[in-house]
Amino acid sequence: AKPRRHALLPEPDALYGFKRPIHLLVINYNFMMCMDLLIIVNILVMSVDHFNQGEGISRFIYITNELFTAIFTLEIILRFLAVTPKEFFALKWNKIDLAIVLVALIDSAGGGIVFNVTMFRVFRVARLFRLIKDSKNLIILIKTLYFSLPSLINIGTLLFLSLFVFAVIGMNLFGEAEKDGELFNKYVNFDGFAPSMLLL
Repeated sequence: AKPRRHALLPEPDALYGFKRPIHLLVINYNFMMCMDLLIIVNILVMSVDHFNQGEGISRFIYITNELFTAIFTLEIILRFLAVTPKEFFALKWNKIDLAIVLVALIDSAGGGIVFNVTMFRVFRVARLFRLIKDSKNLIILIKTLYFSLPSLINIGTLLFLSLFVFAVIGMNLFGEAEKDGELFNKYVNFDGFAPSMLLL
């Protein structure tokens, strides 16, 4: 287990006296919950986008996305000002958040850039990963999955071995079966190893 890094409280006169209140704001639980709620709302607004949608919905999505980009940009600026640059970049979550905000800003400035930035909108969904760091149960679940990956490889090998055995048995028992075109056709048969594995 690694201890969580906590930034020290800034001096009262740092950044003309603004650094300490900003620091206390960004580490506040209510502030973090508010930002998490905004992330969920942002993802829900992005999911409204659909084929043949009206001009009003497109305008609504565009304006709300610009608003969320501004809010998240302000948040990352506040978090940067709350600590020293070294402490800011020491946390991986801050790097991820900064990358997502930069991608969102590139997407917002897409009209003035010569290349297509539509694909950058996909990366905005990565903001959901920020919810992981605030959920202890989710972190435990992901860590458990990570530590069980070597065992999953062994289970996958055992499953493949079982399918291999049954594929060979099926080829011996039903390899000569006549295809009726309905239940037993050119896709569903035991004529060879590949279709047998596919069928199983």
